[in-house]
Amino acid sequence: TVPDLEAEGQNINWYSHSSLASSVYSGNSYATGKKDPGTYVYFVTQTVDNCRSLPTTDSLTIHSLPTITFSVQPPELCSGLDVAMVNLSDTIDLFWEFGDGTVDSVYNPALHQYSNTGTTIKYFPVKLTGTTEYGCSRNLIKYVTVYPFRDFDFIITPDSSCHPATVNIISPPG
Repeated sequence: TVPDLEAEGQNINWYSHSSLASSVYSGNSYATGKKDPGTYVYFVTQTVDNCRSLPTTDSLTIHSLPTITFSVQPPELCSGLDVAMVNLSDTIDLFWEFGDGTVDSVYNPALHQYSNTGTTIKYFPVKLTGTTEYGCSRNLIKYVTVYPFRDFDFIITPDSSCHPATVNIISPPG
């Protein structure tokens, strides 16, 4: 959120150029409407008894939001396997939320393991929040799809044979 510029006094006028050719606003609190990063300089005067003061400079600096980007490798996996979060962000203050109640604040976290003991697919939101030295924050959420662990039974027939052997492997449904 970009703050308003404030000046105390009476009959306050705001100008965007030092020539004071045209006022951009009259009043004590000026909402510039600026959103893009940069430094904006304004000149402020006060008029009392038809006498205008010398201008005072007031600056507004809007800092860039951090670039937050990361990959989840692999984005889909079976329960109990490892996931790597690879950070490509340009900020130094980072906070990871893995969607399973665990958090971390390192640049690239260690391999993370998700568990799904249920019978349906689970989606875990991985959220990375980055904050610049100026307190500007941004976050990004990506999802990890975790398939439930399946305990398969296999029937192998025959269970013994002479070489060369033909073996049937069957996984019964369920």
